[in-house]
Amino acid sequence: MYSNTNHYKIESHADHRYITFPVLTDLGIKHCFTTSDILKKSDDPYILKKAYFEAFDFIDGCEHPHIFTSQVHSDNIEVISSCLDGETFHSGQFYEDTDGLITNLKNTVLVTKFADCTPVVIVDPVNKVIANLHSGWRGTSKKIFLKALQIMSEKYCCIPENLIAIIGPCIGYEDFEIQKDVLDIFTDSFGNIDDYYTKKDPLHYLLDMQGMIKGSLVSDGLKESNIYSTDISTFSSELMHSYRREGANAGRMIMAIYM
Repeated sequence: MYSNTNHYKIESHADHRYITFPVLTDLGIKHCFTTSDILKKSDDPYILKKAYFEAFDFIDGCEHPHIFTSQVHSDNIEVISSCLDGETFHSGQFYEDTDGLITNLKNTVLVTKFADCTPVVIVDPVNKVIANLHSGWRGTSKKIFLKALQIMSEKYCCIPENLIAIIGPCIGYEDFEIQKDVLDIFTDSFGNIDDYYTKKDPLHYLLDMQGMIKGSLVSDGLKESNIYSTDISTFSSELMHSYRREGANAGRMIMAIYM
């Protein structure tokens, strides 16, 4: 269904599995998407910090600043110009009411969290800029990824044809069941979305989040060959945490990335 599908690797480190993308590794960009091996459901700061730093150890990022989001399913994006900005917590700095981070700072780890929502990473290897986005269905309907492109263009002079995008593991097309009220939100936002949903039964539809994001990025100027996605559905894969499958007991995956 997508170009460049399955261009990812599953790597092991200290008995934990991580997903990486060779296209980013080849550019010297340190990154990982964690799996269900770590970050189980917990409110204990010690347990959470330990899990975060296991991932940071995998990407050689323990000694660097770590910037987190306090996600609210919005299209709010923070541009990180100093690793000292934001609120301080046990594992670094964080921004309230934020679902995306953009920076050109070196050795500054951007972190977003997931449990079915879509990770979107946009990299400009020319101007050395990274966007790390949490695109849930609400953020997708608000086109958070296109807002990121606008910010990258206006602040850093990024050109779409130079950009590389990663659409990470999320709830898959065959698993993401919605009703007409949600479908109408996407139709109001995107217009004709016939290519991105099917009717499952009289009350339910299946929505293709990855396809919709990819189509929007291409329409906004990214080369289709520069967009990489995965075939992993968080809902149906034991490799992933899933809020829809596990409910309030679901853990979280993180996307951590820096250059």
